[in-house]
Amino acid sequence: MADRTLSLPKKLFFGALVGTAVLWALNTAIEYMEAQRLLHTQTAIGTTSLLEESVFVRDGEEWTTSARVENSMVRSRFPVQKAGKRVFITGGSFAQGAPYTYPNQLQEGFGGIPSWLREDLKGHAPPVEVINVAAGGQDSRRVKAIVRELVEMEPDAIVVASCNNESALQPTTLQEQLHRFGTYRLLESLLRPTPTGGQAPAFYQPDSDELREIDAAYESNLREMIEATGERGVPLLLATVPLQLRHGGYEAGSGRAWVPGTWSGDADVDVCIAEGRSLLERGDARAAALRLADCGSHPAARETLEAAYMEVWRSGGTVQDGDHPPGPCVADLVQRFADGAYEQLLVDAAKCTEAPVDALFWSGLAMAELDRTDDAVRTLEQSAELQPQGRCRPSLNATVRRLAKEFGHVHLVDLDEAARLASPRGIPGPELFASNCHLRWSGYWLMSRVIGAQLQSLGLIERLRSESPAALLQSARSRGLGEDPWARSVLETDVAP
Repeated sequence: MADRTLSLPKKLFFGALVGTAVLWALNTAIEYMEAQRLLHTQTAIGTTSLLEESVFVRDGEEWTTSARVENSMVRSRFPVQKAGKRVFITGGSFAQGAPYTYPNQLQEGFGGIPSWLREDLKGHAPPVEVINVAAGGQDSRRVKAIVRELVEMEPDAIVVASCNNESALQPTTLQEQLHRFGTYRLLESLLRPTPTGGQAPAFYQPDSDELREIDAAYESNLREMIEATGERGVPLLLATVPLQLRHGGYEAGSGRAWVPGTWSGDADVDVCIAEGRSLLERGDARAAALRLADCGSHPAARETLEAAYMEVWRSGGTVQDGDHPPGPCVADLVQRFADGAYEQLLVDAAKCTEAPVDALFWSGLAMAELDRTDDAVRTLEQSAELQPQGRCRPSLNATVRRLAKEFGHVHLVDLDEAARLASPRGIPGPELFASNCHLRWSGYWLMSRVIGAQLQSLGLIERLRSESPAALLQSARSRGLGEDPWARSVLETDVAP
């Protein structure tokens, strides 16, 4: 009787065939569940999101946002055949409209650039579609892929504002390709739920190989966007991103640098503030700061939080894990600033060798108070260049300005310059910003008007709605955006067209 035992090569072949079939079936099932919104596996490398498939899928005669990107983008639906003009806005969370629109929100909130521009173009003839294709944690590599997709959808213009997330080395081609498979994404989300790799450095060493690679990748991505739009004759509105120069990194999202203040003595404090005060009085300043960060914007919370931060710094510690320790030297600089001893602060900052970037930051603020505005801007820009803390480094905005001059179909929208013109002493801070890199609604409105003016100059739109500051403030209140203490002064600047 003949021996029917399979040879080793045949066993290996059939084993590989069966294994491949099982993996294919598993991957197909996972991707089907993703499409049905029954499962979510989209991941990130480091601080930046990856794009595993097309942003939009066709549903009959409409384009709709793919289920696999809805965790980071708002849900959009628009006709394949446009009825009028079509403008796409893409970039990171700044372009998306945070904090008024956040990832996982699905429906776009009101208050960001796309919503204000859409509002200003109501009743325009022909109608103008303004489509938000921005996403939180999205860097220029992912924006580049999106732009390549958008040029196939009959855009009249594409606005790109991508800079705040250019902080780490980009993923390798192998990493990006592996993330296109649902099985790999599911395994990674289960085995490694916290993104790793590609983390932003706390300090950017000038002329380092890593920094040069990050900067070269950013310029390369922009050039590929320029090439994709140029081939299709699509106007590309390339935007600088406003830089919050007065962000010190210790605000816990408040958009201002903490400086010592006096406790208000307000008896009407909530439980959160009382707990924070109790922790501080017991000597646990770090726990007090973490608790008080959740207490909102009540003056008593802010004053107690300031005091907690100061105690942490003086002990050489940090509030958040992974932060660099400012140390007692920086705490003394902050105290000098609060006391109005600006000249002495500059003398002390020169000796603050353990935290040179923090010393630069507080020196810049002191220079501004001494009306040395040009010196202040240069110093604060240098601080942001070395330690951007989620902001657009000034050198990257310079790259945007340079590239916009090289190509006829590329048009600069200098939002950073607009923010400076609308800010006291030309130094952007909490008047426009809600956090390190996100604007208040009034700031976003101002940016939308600058973009609208560029669209108008290109002949893509005829006009923008004109509202008085009072009417605009009332409109913001009716939409639940809340009171903005700086809105009136911002809206009345000459920057707004």
